[in-house]
Amino acid sequence: MAGFSHIVPHLNQVQTRELAEKGLRAIARVRNMAAQMEHQVAQGVQTLEVGFAAFAWAFARGRWSEPNKELAVFGVPMDLASGFAGHLLGFFGGSAIGRYARDVHNLSDGSIASYLTTLGLKMGLESRAKAQAAPGTTPTAATKGVGADHLSELMRRTASAI
Repeated sequence: MAGFSHIVPHLNQVQTRELAEKGLRAIARVRNMAAQMEHQVAQGVQTLEVGFAAFAWAFARGRWSEPNKELAVFGVPMDLASGFAGHLLGFFGGSAIGRYARDVHNLSDGSIASYLTTLGLKMGLESRAKAQAAPGTTPTAATKGVGADHLSELMRRTASAI
């Protein structure tokens, strides 16, 4: 502290010590704020990556899937398969992905979210069709397999509304 008292010669030893402690507390606050900002930025990046992956799969489904057919590999929907494969890569990829493991997990979460959203929409459309059918009647051809046709139509309407 003797060196600091030469910089500010009018302070006594107690005042110099108090000033040094205030400076250390200010440095600690700045470091804490930087850590909080890093967490907030990471949260924002996660939100963007998950949302982008879900959007990309919805676009792919709308662009390349055929009515009543799922984009699938060996019978497994591609968004679901890529989500699970991405998580496996994130957990066991080692140095192949290194510091990008969190990003791979985020994109995988978005892929699985895309699959679950589509599944939920299909189930909801089928449930609505069953509920709207008259009691005591069997579903007609128009209400059977309603999911994919209505899903395609809903996507077309949504795209045209945007």
